[in-house]
Amino acid sequence: MRRSRPNYGFSFVEVLLSLAIASFTILIFAQGLNMLRINPDPNPQNIFVHTSATSSISSRGVQSNKNRLIVYYPDDSFAKRFCTISDPLKFQNIFIPQYDGFQLGNHGIVTGLKVLGTTLVASLNSATSSDPDLAIVDISNPSLLKVISSLNTGPGAAGMVVAGHYVFLANTSVNSQFQVADISNNSSPTLTASLKIPGSLSSNPKFNPIVTSISLSSNSSTSTRIFLGSQKSDLGEIFIADFNGSNLSYFATYNPSSIVNDIFANRTGVWATSPSDNELIHYTTAGNIDSIYNANGQSGNGKRIDLLGSSLMMLGRTFGHDELVQVNGPTQKIGGTIEDLLIATDPVGEIYILILATINNTSQFQIWNTTKDNFGIRLSSPIKNISIPYVSNRIACTDDGQIIFIGTASSSAPLIILQ
Repeated sequence: MRRSRPNYGFSFVEVLLSLAIASFTILIFAQGLNMLRINPDPNPQNIFVHTSATSSISSRGVQSNKNRLIVYYPDDSFAKRFCTISDPLKFQNIFIPQYDGFQLGNHGIVTGLKVLGTTLVASLNSATSSDPDLAIVDISNPSLLKVISSLNTGPGAAGMVVAGHYVFLANTSVNSQFQVADISNNSSPTLTASLKIPGSLSSNPKFNPIVTSISLSSNSSTSTRIFLGSQKSDLGEIFIADFNGSNLSYFATYNPSSIVNDIFANRTGVWATSPSDNELIHYTTAGNIDSIYNANGQSGNGKRIDLLGSSLMMLGRTFGHDELVQVNGPTQKIGGTIEDLLIATDPVGEIYILILATINNTSQFQIWNTTKDNFGIRLSSPIKNISIPYVSNRIACTDDGQIIFIGTASSSAPLIILQ
């Protein structure tokens, strides 16, 4: 009798099934990898550091080396001014560029800066209502800046944020505090939409909110929510509108009952800084105050704010007690009012705090180091201090981290370059 031999092979059906399962698994992994490559927010903020990762993925939202992978998630304001500097210690030289075109500084102080490749978008608090308050500058040759175009949207802009090809402006006009400009054509920006805060009356100061700051958050793929902060008024101090690509519609008013110096929106709600005892207030997405922070000391008040997800929240204060404050963390004495504040990283994920401060009537650009310990990211010590010859109030970085632009209040030198 013939003894049957065990069958250690696989049937044709089994082989096909195994190949199908393997192909499906590879497809899912590839899709996940592709999502990681292309989906990080165009102006990301939240940083998660995986020290054991060895991936070599590299895109606008992901950076890596052999020991760590830094992934930027769209956890916070999608229009945040993001800055990656290649070497924070390299900045040694102050350079005041020349201009090919009209003198940018003749049209007011710089209130907002954003680098988009080889162009720089600047908002201006223009001297008169007939002067431009938005300018697009060619920065491909840093020694000779060319003003490509400009736009007059009203009396002046108190601030701006950029998302995609739209510039969102906080305008000082009582007739249209919310404004949206389309810069898809750099040589010919256009005003797309404008909206007046309901109840605004130029004839009555109590009902004339003078805007101070602006921030954005995204409701969906087709809608952007705009937040304006203002000086104190009987109408409130935080005003909210929605933009759907063509129209602005008013949404709500919040009333913190004090001046809003700066505003920062993310998907948890909105943060507002204030000169009152409630220096930092957080409104939930439902419009309720769920968090109030007041720094130690009775002097100084909330001026500027920047966030790095839930890991790092920095508050810049006016001159007084410690002016550089990590909320729920260390504080540092600067000796002057912090005019601008920006959290930055280097290519391997080290995190720095860039500040612009007015100290004894002169400006100082400073870079502060952070450390990582069991408590997370902690403010540490200054590693760079550069004196600026003009009163300055805004910071922006080029995409490659090689140049830092500083906006000033000087008509002769509206922009200063650090290299």
